[in-house]
Amino acid sequence: MSSKSERDDGATPESDDADVESAAPKVGYRRPPLHTRFKPGQSGNPRGRPKGAKNIDMLCRSLLSRKVTIQENGGRRKVTAVEAIVLATIQRAVRGDNRAAKIMLDLQHRLPTLEDAETGAVSSAEDQAIIAEFLATLQEARQLEPESEDRK
Repeated sequence: MSSKSERDDGATPESDDADVESAAPKVGYRRPPLHTRFKPGQSGNPRGRPKGAKNIDMLCRSLLSRKVTIQENGGRRKVTAVEAIVLATIQRAVRGDNRAAKIMLDLQHRLPTLEDAETGAVSSAEDQAIIAEFLATLQEARQLEPESEDRK
């Protein structure tokens, strides 16, 4: 043997490394070993979320829609939890609780008034501008449209 890089079979160390690399899949960033990868058709969470499990939104909605008994004007009556919370906050605001008053006033400003809901009135100036622009575009489109004979 003349040098360390030559072997009896004539192969060089570089060609042996290439054979080993091509036989074994690469492992590294975003390439996990083959034995730890999910098999085709296998889920990463086999049992999954149990049926009927509620997320926080559904849990809050169900708890706030429950009926609770309150005492009002010497009598008892059943109302939803949301209604009881709003009534209690209003009572605290009337008694002088500034924080409760701020909560109720902020809530009132965010909700449309009953009159607006009945008439369908738009309260935002920005919304009114968008509707006016849409109606103007619609009117222009109707004017540009050629009149058909069946319309006359």
